[in-house]
Amino acid sequence: MNNSLQNIPIAHNSCNGEMSPSTSYNHHDAFTVTSTSFREFLRSPVHYYHRYVLGDAPKESTAATTYGSALHCMALEPHEFAKSFYVDKFRGGSKDSKKLAEEMEGKERITVHDFEEIKYLSRLLRENEYCRNELYTSEAIYETPVELKLGEITVKCKPDALTPTAIIDLKTFGHNRYEFCEHAAKFGY
Repeated sequence: MNNSLQNIPIAHNSCNGEMSPSTSYNHHDAFTVTSTSFREFLRSPVHYYHRYVLGDAPKESTAATTYGSALHCMALEPHEFAKSFYVDKFRGGSKDSKKLAEEMEGKERITVHDFEEIKYLSRLLRENEYCRNELYTSEAIYETPVELKLGEITVKCKPDALTPTAIIDLKTFGHNRYEFCEHAAKFGY
């Protein structure tokens, strides 16, 4: 085993942890464990080491992750949408689209089609009785970092919403239930 990998933090079994709101949140702290970092470790300790310990493998944004982030934002904090996203009414790659992208530097591009679909799905969430009772209550706290101390290991997470009765993490996926089941198994949900 490579000597540089001997210092990778490994979680110990412990059942007497305490959960509390976190004052700081960084998915890339070397001595914290998140579901994403744990999956990366299971995939490859070397990838984990480079991404989470050395910090030299930044996460790349894809159309799917941008879509999911935009849906989360529109569903949970619609007043924040314009700070992170812009709707491009032009054909991607066109002169007008490139000019708009320059003007919107730092924001992620959403197509008109995706924007309309995101608004529709957000409306469906708001109209769903379960979501209204759990996700859209005055007691819901959105995007709040939480820490769980398990002995000397700190587990950090940032669920989409916390309520007195639920920890909610919205997930997006394709258009069929089989794909959902496949993704749930693949990502450990």
